[in-house]
Amino acid sequence: MLRIAVCDDSSSDIASVVKHLKRLEQELSIQMEIAVFQSAESLLVAYPQHADMLILDVQMGKMSGIELARTIRRQDKTVSIIFMSNYLQYAVEGYSVNAFRYLLKPLNQTQFDYEVRDLLVSLERDKQKTILLKTRSAQYAASPQDILYIETLPKKHLRFHFQNDHMDIPGLIGTWET
Repeated sequence: MLRIAVCDDSSSDIASVVKHLKRLEQELSIQMEIAVFQSAESLLVAYPQHADMLILDVQMGKMSGIELARTIRRQDKTVSIIFMSNYLQYAVEGYSVNAFRYLLKPLNQTQFDYEVRDLLVSLERDKQKTILLKTRSAQYAASPQDILYIETLPKKHLRFHFQNDHMDIPGLIGTWET
């Protein structure tokens, strides 16, 4: 499931983005969890839950979308960021935080599909990749994105930590480094 956060201080713009995402969810058969926020500050409070994609308005209240992206980039280098604005002049600044795309408002279906479709497919494909974790008695498939961290244990064992669980397997951390 792709986790997408939409942040805009305009309710109608949020509704437009969510409508376009829901249509693509159906067309592409990709499950999405869409969270909406009307301020950068409210998104920051919730962000430790992580997202695969952020769709951010550039001009918002106290904190702009660009400032929000800079803050998030300090803790998450991999999230895909799409900016949207009424003004093209902010596009160059948006790419300073490694934005994937820049959309001009008002959004239309053709533009949105063209800019977002391939990213959704790519993110979903990456989510489908799994690694095999073998315990002494069984083996399990896990998505790399679901692993929070790996802990080294005594006697050449590793503990893979997930959101609500962990798994101990024999091995050395060096075999898992990429």
